[in-house]
Amino acid sequence: MRAKRVEVLLLLALCVSALPGCRKGGPRTLVDEVDLVVRAGKDQLTDSERESLEKTSHPLLAQLADPNTKKLILLFAGLPESSRRDLLTQGYLKWEFSDLDSSRQETWRDLVQVNIDMAKAQGAPPNPAFSPEALARAEVGFAVVDLSEAKTKVVSWYILWPDLPPTWVTVVGARAAGTQPYFSAHLAQLPLLKGKPESPRPV
Repeated sequence: MRAKRVEVLLLLALCVSALPGCRKGGPRTLVDEVDLVVRAGKDQLTDSERESLEKTSHPLLAQLADPNTKKLILLFAGLPESSRRDLLTQGYLKWEFSDLDSSRQETWRDLVQVNIDMAKAQGAPPNPAFSPEALARAEVGFAVVDLSEAKTKVVSWYILWPDLPPTWVTVVGARAAGTQPYFSAHLAQLPLLKGKPESPRPV
């Protein structure tokens, strides 16, 4: 039970599942959403696109306004195009945390530390299974998660911990976050990645 609370804490701490208007409007396909997030991360959105996002209360704007989720948007947008193609065709990208370059490692490490600090501020005892040391032994990446009940798919940044259920934050399609089918799909599908081959390292 505590492990699940930790993973939900990360999701909530990064302002994804409770975003206002997260089921309104916007691009309808996963490819559209990926393109939108990548261009937003590269600061390539037009004024009219930004106005449209504002009118529909698209969650991407709130993600970019939060310094923690913005790091994840930039991380995703900074992937090589070949990596994003692999993600869309194979359904996942997965690496040993220790194999990533230092700048990408820093993003994962920073987001974990944010939640460790929040838990400490709330009086929670340290959890060795959710720590920088555990992260060093984890597998990390991005995954396409099929929310079949909602008839949609999302892309989530994730951590496959050695001794805990996975932690994730949705970076593409965040309007679908926060429902029980959303949580159930992630908890069912992300652990299956442990048996998948490693992806080529992004350069």
